[in-house]
Order: sequence, then C-alpha cells, then structure tokens
Amino acid sequence: MLLTRTPLQPLCLALLGLLACKQGAEGSAPSSTASAAAAPAASSAAPAAAASGQPGAAEVNTPELEAIAKEIVPKGIPTERSKPPSVAEWNAASEITVRHSGPLGCETKRVREWLRVSCRTSGSSGPQIQTVSIVEPKAKNPEYFTYEAKGVASIVLPLRESMDAKVAFTWSARGKRVLTATWPKGAPAPGIYFDAGAGAGESGAAPKTGKPRCEDVCNGARGFPSACETTPCPKNFKCLDNHICVCTLPCED
Repeated sequence: MLLTRTPLQPLCLALLGLLACKQGAEGSAPSSTASAAAAPAASSAAPAAAASGQPGAAEVNTPELEAIAKEIVPKGIPTERSKPPSVAEWNAASEITVRHSGPLGCETKRVREWLRVSCRTSGSSGPQIQTVSIVEPKAKNPEYFTYEAKGVASIVLPLRESMDAKVAFTWSARGKRVLTATWPKGAPAPGIYFDAGAGAGESGAAPKTGKPRCEDVCNGARGFPSACETTPCPKNFKCLDNHICVCTLPCED
C-alpha cells in the first residue's frame, strides 16, 4: 500500500499547483480585459447621449429651450377664418413675443388668426428701416398686405395651416432680416420668428458670443413647429410640448 500512496502525494501536489496557477492566470486576465473594454465605453458615452437626444454637456438646458420655444411657436391660434381686423382691433391688441422681434424694433400683434409685424425706427441715428417684401409664397396672395412709409414697414397676413411665408425687412447698415411664418400640415400650431436679431454691421457678421451660427449647426432653424408626438424630431433637436422641435446645440441666431 505504501508503494501506491507514495507516488500520489507529489502528483496531487503537482495537480494542486497547476490548478492554482491556472486560477491565478484566469483571475488576472479578465481585469485587464475589463479595463480595456471600459475605456471605449467611457469615451463614447457623450456621443451616445447626443445621438439618442438625451441632454449632454454640449447641449442647451431645458428651461432655455422652453423659453426659445415660447418665442417661436405661440399657442392659441384659431383655425377658423375671419376678416382682417379693423384699425381699432389692432390698436386694442396686446403685443406678443416673437423671437428677435423686440430687439429689431419690431412690434408684433395678433388678432384672432391675423398677424401684424411693424418694424419702426425713429430719429436719424442707428439702422433705419427701409423696405418690406414678400419672399414666399412666390404667387401673390390677396390676404397678404404690406405697408411702407418713412420710418415704418409692416406686413399683415393670416396664420393658416399648411402656410409657409417668408417676409424680408431691410434696414440701412443692418441689412436684411427674414420673418418666417410657417404652419406645417399636421402641426398643432404655427411657427413665427425672425432669422436673426439686432446687431452692429451688416447681416451675416460673425457672431460675437463665439458660438456657431444656428443656421450652420441646426440645418437652418433654431426651432420649428411639428407634430413631434408622432413624428420624431431630427438629430440634435428636442420635442417640447408635442408641438415644436428645438435645436439643443449651443448656437447664435
């Protein structure tokens, strides 16, 4: 019996040693593999968040986006058609907030579905309002009314579903600013906004904040009306209140 036991002891010790070495090798290998796999995940976290539309470090916060949305898409626009408002109705109407309208010296009012934007300048200093012209639609619309006089230029038009109007106002020194009034079919409300605010020099001057232009990074629009509850917003846009897509990238318009 001693002859059979004696060779088993060193054999068992050898087997135990091999098992210990194997466990040590297997225990150390996953740690390096796990750390190598974790590195790409950390570096790709930000792009993944951006692609999914989740807020990230390079995105504008939600309160700021909500403020922008209120300036672009006003609520409560009736869909019923009515006659153009009288002078008394316009005088009694309160001014509404439209993106970039105030800084440009433009007064924006709404009576029922009718919109009036009047840009004025007083005195001889600073950019002077000069002209107003309808860029879109190309065909003449009998419901669109423009008015020009010294120191004032105005447009009156109805906000109708499926419309897409662009109106150019020009100033001396400042150049051109384009008012957009658009109501895509299926969207619960229209979008109304100027493409750029006031600023020294010609339109097209470089932004002073160091941020890129919204027209460059947001495909031309900071925000637009959309039935985004059923039609998802494009990449880098966020759906707010199921009626507007707003660009989440920091930019200047």
